[in-house]
Amino acid sequence: MNGRLILVDDEQELVRATLRRLERLFPDLRVAGFSDAGSALADIRREAPNVLVTDLRMPGMSGLELLLAARSIVPQLPVVLVTAFGTPELGAELRRSPGIEFLEKPFAIDALVAAIERTAAANHGWSGAVAQAELTDLVQMYVLGQTSGRLEIRQGSDCGEMWFDQGRIVHASCGELLGEEAFYRMMTWKNGQFALGRDGGPTPGANIEVGWQHLLLEGARRMDDAQHGDAEADSGDAENDLSRLFENITPPEVDVEKPIPQRRDLMASIKEGLQNLAELDGFIGVCLVDSNSGMMMGSEGGGVINLEAAAAGNTEVVRAKRKTMSTLGLKDAIEDILITLGKQYHLIRPLTIKDGLFIYLVLDKTRANLALARHKLADTEKDLVI
Repeated sequence: MNGRLILVDDEQELVRATLRRLERLFPDLRVAGFSDAGSALADIRREAPNVLVTDLRMPGMSGLELLLAARSIVPQLPVVLVTAFGTPELGAELRRSPGIEFLEKPFAIDALVAAIERTAAANHGWSGAVAQAELTDLVQMYVLGQTSGRLEIRQGSDCGEMWFDQGRIVHASCGELLGEEAFYRMMTWKNGQFALGRDGGPTPGANIEVGWQHLLLEGARRMDDAQHGDAEADSGDAENDLSRLFENITPPEVDVEKPIPQRRDLMASIKEGLQNLAELDGFIGVCLVDSNSGMMMGSEGGGVINLEAAAAGNTEVVRAKRKTMSTLGLKDAIEDILITLGKQYHLIRPLTIKDGLFIYLVLDKTRANLALARHKLADTEKDLVI
C-alpha cells in the first residue's frame, strides 16, 4: 500500500497508535493524523489524500460533514467511517454507497487495512453536485448519523435549506415555502449544489413535525409525479398530432353508471390500514416497515415505544428468522412472529402481498385479545393497496 492517508479521530491516543501501526506495516504509505475535522479539512485542501479514515461522531464538524466537504474537493476520495455508536441501518446505508466503508470500534488493524483496500477499489462517489437520488441518500445519511446543522441546496437561482437537530429534520424553507412543502419542493429538483455547515446561526423555529421516513416517502412520490409530468409534457405535441387523425372516429359507448377505477393513494391506504389496527383493545402502537432498509412507511400511536428504533431492530429479527429457516432447509413462509413480554405483546407479520414489508404491532398484554389481533392483522393486509 502506498500513497497518502489521513486519519481523523478526537481520541488523540488512538490516532497516534493507529498511525504507528500503519507506518510499520506500510513504509511507503505517507500518513497524517488529526484530532479535529477542521484541521484535517485544511490539510486536504493543501494536498489531496488517497484515502480518508475518520470517526463519525466528533465535536464540532462531524465525520459525515468532513466526508461531504472532502468529497467536494476530491470527488472520488475513498473514505472509511469508524464509530463506536453504529446502528444496523446506518451501517447498511453507508455500505450501499460506493467508495465508503463502515467500521465499528474497537477494530483490529487488519480490519482497517481491509476496509481501506475495499474502498480504494471502489473509487467513485458523491461530490458537491447532487441529483435527486443522491439528495435522498444524503438526507438519509445525515439523519442516520444523528448530526445537527444546516443543509443548503441550490438549483440555478433557487435556494432552500433544511435544518437537522441530532438527526431530526426540524425546519425547511425554500423561497416563500416553509416546512414540509419547502422540503418537498427541494426533493423535486432534478439537480443542484449542496453545502453543509454549522455557520448558519441558531436553528430557526421548528416547522416540521412529521418523521423523516414520512418526508422521504412523500418526497419520493412527488419526485415520481414530477417526472411523470415532464414525460407527459414532452409527449403532448405527438398526442395532439395523433388526435387529429382520429377526430372523426366515434368513440365506443361507455356505461356512465359504472365507476371508473381510481388508484388509491399509497399513503392514504397505509394510514387507513394502521388506523384500523389502532381500534384493537390494548393498542399501543403499530408501523409498516420496509425490511430492506429498516425504514417505516407509516405509523400510528407508539406512546413510550420509539417506533423508528423498533422498526430498525425488528428488521434484524425478521432477517435472523429467515436466515435460520434457510439454514434448517425449511421451505416455508413466516405467517407471524409473536414476542411475549411481561406487559406487552409484540406481533410481527410479514406481508404476502408485497415481499420485503412487515407490520409491527404492540399491544398491552393485560387488555389485548391476541387471537383477535392476529385475525385483524390478516384482514388489514388484505385491504392494503401497495
